[in-house]
Amino acid sequence: MFLVLETTLPVFVLVALGFVAGRTSVLPAAGVASLGAFVIYLALPAVLFLALAQDFDHSTLDVAVLAAYVGASLALQLTVTWIALRWRRRSLHEAVALGTGTVHANSALVGLPIGLALFGPGAAVMLAFYVSFEMVVLFPLMTVLAGWRERRGNNGLTRHCLQTVVPLAKNPLILAIAAGFLTRQLSITLPQVLETSLLSLSNACVPVALLYIGAVLATQRLSGEGRQLAFIATGKLILHPAAVALVLFALPAADPLQAKAAIINAGMPLATVFPLLAARCDQGRFWPGAVVVTTLLSFLTLTVLIKLTGLAS
Repeated sequence: MFLVLETTLPVFVLVALGFVAGRTSVLPAAGVASLGAFVIYLALPAVLFLALAQDFDHSTLDVAVLAAYVGASLALQLTVTWIALRWRRRSLHEAVALGTGTVHANSALVGLPIGLALFGPGAAVMLAFYVSFEMVVLFPLMTVLAGWRERRGNNGLTRHCLQTVVPLAKNPLILAIAAGFLTRQLSITLPQVLETSLLSLSNACVPVALLYIGAVLATQRLSGEGRQLAFIATGKLILHPAAVALVLFALPAADPLQAKAAIINAGMPLATVFPLLAARCDQGRFWPGAVVVTTLLSFLTLTVLIKLTGLAS
């Protein structure tokens, strides 16, 4: 158990420091926004670009593991959406947001530091896949499903899909992934000055990202129904990794280390940015509280998950 805490405790210590800084005058609101901009627009794109431009080797990725992660996540998303819609009598928008929130992991800001500690530099390559899945598949699917009834007919749904997908071409993380992949495939050698600069940015990503998460949590409050928050936390922290693990156990030929990485990533808390995404579906009310709850509980659930997957040794 001590080895597990060596992996998770430093992560949450930095989150706690960010929380304290956000609650005091050390990090005012403008400072928190600047930290977020630095991570999203500079540091994290540098991590993703370098991982794919230098270390990416598609032959080392187990396609079966990636497919299992995608399949299990989408199946759980649609199942929770159906349950919320039919059994819990939620509106379509709320049901879709609940289903997506169950599988929208904080792969970038929490998953990266834990992945690096557990799996080394290769974790950044897997991170590129998870980020792509969350941004290119999950969020567009959520907005399309949420607008399904209102935009059916007269090509309204087609226009809605295009309006959802087009902004992805401007997303800095997607651009970094695409640029890194092309750099590797075209065998482009980076100038030493550029490589050193990008490496400096990437080295700053993890600590700044964790401080940013803590500072953001300091600005959010627990709100909404207790049952709703419990429903979200159970789905995100327990059902999501369980669904991924269940599918992977049916694939005995899957790479065991990458399979464990997929399960761990599924156990990450709700993405910090998700309340903003849910607000676009008119469902931003209780999601900030859900981010707080899942992030706090993930210290315990991730510790248990790492122990159960045998990564503690």
